[in-house]
Amino acid sequence: MELKSTDLGSISSLLEHVCLPVVLGNIQNDALLVWNSAFQKRAGLSENELACTSFASLLILEESARSPVTQSDDTEDLEILLPCVLKTPLANAYGQALRCDDGMLLAILDVTLRDLALKGFNQGRRMGCEEERNRTRHFFHDVLSTKILVASFLAHEIHQKLAASGAEEAEDMARLTKLLQEAIEAIVREAEEY
Repeated sequence: MELKSTDLGSISSLLEHVCLPVVLGNIQNDALLVWNSAFQKRAGLSENELACTSFASLLILEESARSPVTQSDDTEDLEILLPCVLKTPLANAYGQALRCDDGMLLAILDVTLRDLALKGFNQGRRMGCEEERNRTRHFFHDVLSTKILVASFLAHEIHQKLAASGAEEAEDMARLTKLLQEAIEAIVREAEEY
């Protein structure tokens, strides 16, 4: 992959829209090609200092932790994602680097794939929990409470008829009506708190 100066300008402009520190370099030439302002700030170097700094003096790749991102039959298309460290005088910054066989490398600092995966997992879990709460709330409110409410009205009517005729079962029906009413109130309370 041969990059022209116009390509580097476009890439540089694009990198400025990324909030994480990002740098594109060439390992074979030991050069930093383009970076965003977040990377420059994180490195603690001026624009001119970064332009004169060798890649190897600033970024360390953890070669022992190779893990293929994509694989194909053609080994020239193999891309490797490696942990990397930005060496700074104050503190090291850790990240991930995507390395291509042509010597190009894109490093993103302050993030790991594990962080991104966990963030996505946690976001999905929160969305799933919220959807389940809504589904349960709908079930209790629209389905179950309606059926119990109808059963409660029927039990109340039967209780009134039994009480009017003086039947002994009227007392049992009164207890049933009271239990149904308590169930409805409990469902409403739970749905409001859920």
